[in-house]
Amino acid sequence: MNGKYTLFVIEGKEGKPSTTLAKHKLAYPVMALASEGNIPEYINIVPAYVRAWQDAKNNSIHYCIATFEMDCNPRNSPVDLAELKLTGNPKHLYLQNIFS
Repeated sequence: MNGKYTLFVIEGKEGKPSTTLAKHKLAYPVMALASEGNIPEYINIVPAYVRAWQDAKNNSIHYCIATFEMDCNPRNSPVDLAELKLTGNPKHLYLQNIFS
């Protein structure tokens, strides 16, 4: 991402959004991976959320993709859920449903 090595830690869901995302579902996997000590410092860790659902009106699959930023290095300290921030607006992608 932006010319840097990046590890995306993805939380994925299927179905139309009905509630807000619980930030711990992004933070805990990030902290678990980072605490193992196997991710070099030069690799950015980016929590991401992907949701997909079928849009029957236009026979497509709708993907909503959001990335988050952390004000800490999860290799050195726990992720403060209050500091987990959405990076810009979520991106939306519509693909023709080839399975219907």
